[in-house]
Amino acid sequence: MDTVYEVQTRFIFDRWENCWTIDDKELETFNSIEEAQAEIDDAISTSPEGDATQSDYRIVETSKGGK
Repeated sequence: MDTVYEVQTRFIFDRWENCWTIDDKELETFNSIEEAQAEIDDAISTSPEGDATQSDYRIVETSKGGK
């Protein structure tokens, strides 16, 4: 299987989940760490000041077609 990356968001009690979606349906994955980081950077820059920081997100390597 091909390696892809997903962006996971931290929730309460240090639970992590991939909630990046395409049209609110399919979970989105990225072909490179750089693409995933660009999505994180965009989310941080467009959130209200102080609402999101780098520590709210992580990049996880996964396989295309499932975890």
